[in-house]
Amino acid sequence: KNAIAYCPHTDCVVGALMELENFALLDEESVQSITKNRATAHWRFKDSELVRLLSEIGYKGVELSSERSPIVASRIFPIAYYEKTGLNALHPNLHIWRYFNRLGLVKNMKETGSQAANKDVIVFSYNLAPHPPYYFDRNGKPLNPRIIEPDNKERMKTWDEKDKYIQQLQFVNSNILATIDQIIETSEVEPLIIVMSDHGPASNWNEGRIRHTPSEALFNERVPILSAVLIPKYCKNREFGKSRSSVNTFNTMLNACFETDLPMYPDDVWWNPGNPKDHYPDGIWKAENN
Repeated sequence: KNAIAYCPHTDCVVGALMELENFALLDEESVQSITKNRATAHWRFKDSELVRLLSEIGYKGVELSSERSPIVASRIFPIAYYEKTGLNALHPNLHIWRYFNRLGLVKNMKETGSQAANKDVIVFSYNLAPHPPYYFDRNGKPLNPRIIEPDNKERMKTWDEKDKYIQQLQFVNSNILATIDQIIETSEVEPLIIVMSDHGPASNWNEGRIRHTPSEALFNERVPILSAVLIPKYCKNREFGKSRSSVNTFNTMLNACFETDLPMYPDDVWWNPGNPKDHYPDGIWKAENN
């Protein structure tokens, strides 16, 4: 319940998880070496340090993403192009670029659950939700927002639509819970399941850039995260209570379940890794940082 993100931005959180590193403690050259040619939504999980270690004992890495579309009409560049060229004025039935975004998470959850039938796999399932604009109500009914790939200026206008945020979150949670049930029922061995968000919401963000030094309200909304683990009997349960920071999640898992001896990093928050001013020891907001 006290879990926190060591950094409130997806790029540094996902990268640190996969490479088992705290980017805030590395020099700039080392970070650039790790992140070279890697975009957040295409991190090459199969080539990560996490998968490399587990592949040595026979595990296969599988990466799934709700944001990877098989059709060019719904990739990031075409979506932004369609939204800004007037084609958005066409009848909604002709908005072919919306189809995958609406169903990406649902399809990805089903594919994630189907992996439980396989043995010796480590599955990374990346699902982008529920950032504005919001696609679903609590029952999964499409909301059809006016713009589905807004820039930051447009997106800020809808950050504080808390009712829509909560309704979409309820729909997302129902999909996640159904997937977890499927994994538990299907797996022939005790599965290790980690459900974690990269950062919290930002309804208090209504001006400037998200990377600017945060207010207390934004910090205390953005930093707390969901972090839930189904721990198999073969893991050392006590290891999971040693840290509340996202940066230690996979390090803890490997130490507890695979007898590795990976480092555990401080439960600190770096709003902008590399900037000492935006360092919050023990994950606590302090006025002097501002």
